[in-house]
Amino acid sequence: MNHKIFVFIAFLFCAVNVCCAESSEKHEIAIRLVKAYEGMARYAESAIGQKAPERARLYEELVNRPYRDACHIPLEVSSDAQQRLSTPIEDIDALQTIIDAIVANDVDTRVEDAVRESSTFLPTDEVTVCLFPLSPDGSFAEFVRDRMNGVMGFSEAHKVFWIEVIPADGWLDQLPSGVAHEYHHAVSFFSEDHKFTTGAETLLDVMLAEGRAEAFVHTVYGRSPPPWADALSEAQEKSTWIAMQPFLESSGLELVGSYIFGSEDAGIPHWAGYTIGFRIVQSYLRNYPDEAPDVWSSISAETFLDKSGYDPGTTE
Repeated sequence: MNHKIFVFIAFLFCAVNVCCAESSEKHEIAIRLVKAYEGMARYAESAIGQKAPERARLYEELVNRPYRDACHIPLEVSSDAQQRLSTPIEDIDALQTIIDAIVANDVDTRVEDAVRESSTFLPTDEVTVCLFPLSPDGSFAEFVRDRMNGVMGFSEAHKVFWIEVIPADGWLDQLPSGVAHEYHHAVSFFSEDHKFTTGAETLLDVMLAEGRAEAFVHTVYGRSPPPWADALSEAQEKSTWIAMQPFLESSGLELVGSYIFGSEDAGIPHWAGYTIGFRIVQSYLRNYPDEAPDVWSSISAETFLDKSGYDPGTTE
């Protein structure tokens, strides 16, 4: 499956009420926080009153060149990072407003704190976090504000992930779960030889990647599952699980996207793959309640499904 769909899936997460989990010890981790909003601020200041060609030049000079080596890892498939770094932002006033909010609310510290908390439950030696303002251009910005509490992210590669923000109701409360979700992806699912780096992830891979990331958020913060992880009735879950059986090992972009997000044309309920993926993980963790995140995060999707015992039954 195209890397782009996994990247898009990877940023869909939601925070509800916080109930912090306790851990026995803190883990030392080297955090490389790339403050890309600083380059965006320089771009915003310089781009005022400039026409498109000059804005493109400024964006290349002040955003793409300074941050691409740290935040974009060349892969065999397309990358959202590449698109972000090469598309100049047009709404300069809105961009500056987002940057001001990042600085005023000390988002740097909030992100680093969430990384350290996550590393306590799933240790690693280092991570790179690229902190960007979300582009205010187009309808996607509205989607993130209205449906995602103003926070999104994606994992670019092993131990490298992005967090993008745009102020909205609850965005600062949303931030820790967003960081934990992407941390889990970047540490557990992306590696130098992982199939996510080649676009070969299957429907089952993607469902369990999202389900395990949401389970990790709950482990770290005790948060309830987001709406898209609990979107199906019992009858919908049963019928959808039966329908997707022949395609669990498929990696086609359109097919996987239809089952993950839902497809009215195909008769697939909204957020079907998210909900079923999370419920598979819940089933597994009921069977192995004492297993640590580094163990259940490293099991192959096929083995994980088998050991979960997940079976919503059949419909008449």
